[in-house]
Amino acid sequence: MARNHHRQSIGEHQSPPSSPLLYWIISALIVIATSCLLYVLFPAQKSAHDGYQSGQPLVHATRLLAERGAGDHSWRDSETAAAAAVATAEEKASRCHFCSQPMYMKNAFNQIGLQVQNQDRALAQMAEVLSRNRNFRSVALMGPPGVGKTMTATALIKSFPWPENVRTYSWNSKGSGKDDVSNFRKLREFMHDLSGCGMNLHIIDDLTVDNADMVPIYNDMILRRESEGTKDKGTASETVIVVYIFNLKPKDLENPLKYLQKLSPDTTSVAFRCFEPKDLKSCLENELKAANYKLSEEAEIKVLEGAQQNLAVSGCKSLKALVQQLGEPVTSN
Repeated sequence: MARNHHRQSIGEHQSPPSSPLLYWIISALIVIATSCLLYVLFPAQKSAHDGYQSGQPLVHATRLLAERGAGDHSWRDSETAAAAAVATAEEKASRCHFCSQPMYMKNAFNQIGLQVQNQDRALAQMAEVLSRNRNFRSVALMGPPGVGKTMTATALIKSFPWPENVRTYSWNSKGSGKDDVSNFRKLREFMHDLSGCGMNLHIIDDLTVDNADMVPIYNDMILRRESEGTKDKGTASETVIVVYIFNLKPKDLENPLKYLQKLSPDTTSVAFRCFEPKDLKSCLENELKAANYKLSEEAEIKVLEGAQQNLAVSGCKSLKALVQQLGEPVTSN
């Protein structure tokens, strides 16, 4: 009797086992490792966490605890602690999915080809270069104004799975008063903002042949960068895609070696062909669709004639103003 009472008193003073909490923590770690492994073996084009891909922050484990009741010290409860650990594991797994998701360049450029007309060869070359398994990929889009270079870059941005890693810069924007010092200062900011989550996309627009020597300089800045100071504290292994956009004048097209020899060997030159009068028709169809405008037969002839006069200088760019001037909005019945 006394012995049984002694055993009972000992049992009353023993602390509850902590093994359930340890079990749930180990389970959370397994969730992270398994999720990342499965994602690598079976990649998905879409992020596993739609909220994060759209730029919304993930739900943190602390929010889960707050929802279970503030001030009740529920963190000490093993069940709540386990649930918070699982929530944290799911958050990390979603981050892993988002950062490691692949980008299928050829599929992206198939969609871009629906918007950018009559540049199939250039788009195919871009898709091939940007699909290479390298940490640094660079192309220089060469061609006269109005042939789809900037439109291609804009479409690429829209299909890029990591929009927070996109940086764009106009090198020779009119009236800005920028010089090379201020330009490179801005590019250094881009370099220090490189992220180890997913890929980084830099678009440098409004370049001329006189700026061709900036390409090897910026390429070298990226290739020789130190990991210190980069976002996410990477190890200089971030994947970086740089797209340079050059507007060429007719005289530049006659002597391409003048500027091509200045480019870095790390950058592939992609030639966007000059448009011919027959190309204006498809450009006009796209412009009418994008602006939701319509033209009478007489107005269409005037628009095409006006655009043809500026074809060598502005390509299809002049169509927008002509459509707005001579067309009328499409009204739904």
